[in-house]
Amino acid sequence: RWDMALVMPLNQRNQDHSRFAGSIRLDGSIPICPAGRPMTRWGFCPDRLRIKWRCPLAAATKTPDVTTCPHFGQDCSGSAYGRVVYTYPKDNYRLHTRIPRDSDLWQLHANARSCAERSVKRKKYDFHLLQTRTAGRDRWFFRFALAAMCQHVDAWLHHAARRLA
Repeated sequence: RWDMALVMPLNQRNQDHSRFAGSIRLDGSIPICPAGRPMTRWGFCPDRLRIKWRCPLAAATKTPDVTTCPHFGQDCSGSAYGRVVYTYPKDNYRLHTRIPRDSDLWQLHANARSCAERSVKRKKYDFHLLQTRTAGRDRWFFRFALAAMCQHVDAWLHHAARRLA
């Protein structure tokens, strides 16, 4: 709608949870478990924009017996809940960016985004905009303008101190 190119980095903290990642393959958009059975769709997570899939033996409503699977506990999960896999639809903008990830243009946009986030953090936390007990839009705007001016003066003083040193 606004022709924006979103630049969101991938979460680096979740890379260690791929202990069983190698044995899942996709048939179209449905994951296939190591035993060769299609996994059971277990809903959509709207907060993370992903589809949840469970082990077909564990998700069975009549006789959930995961221990009968030959892959139980070895190259599949040893949990009674069964193995869980998440797939992402095509409109997940974190994974499928319009700008190719790790290109020079992507890095340029990522640097601009992190600069803006640092500036907002500076106003919110360093100049205490979160602790402001002000009512009214005009007073909030005045407080925000003062914080922006203080940030600008602080940057100039820091720059001048480095030039003199």
